[in-house]
Amino acid sequence: MKRGVSLILVLVLILMPCSYAWKTVTHYDAAEAIYEKLPSYKRSKINIKAMINGSNDPDEKFHDTVRHSFPRSFAEAKKWLDRGRSAYRSNNYRYASYC
Repeated sequence: MKRGVSLILVLVLILMPCSYAWKTVTHYDAAEAIYEKLPSYKRSKINIKAMINGSNDPDEKFHDTVRHSFPRSFAEAKKWLDRGRSAYRSNNYRYASYC
């Protein structure tokens, strides 16, 4: 019994940093890193503030905890990426940035 509890405690401590690491600033940093890697002609059309806001709104604005992890998050991410692609192709760059 003691060994099982110890194993669970070790696993929790090992896995905790992985799930704890995604804070608001991590979302923002990821959005900024992606923005910086875009070609300049695309970067000139993208609104970095909208992109940063969109990166964390599922957590802060929508409080979506149901579709926050794989596999449900995959379908949700794909939906938003498709919306962004469609908005970009329609020259709606602000909404594309948010998506």
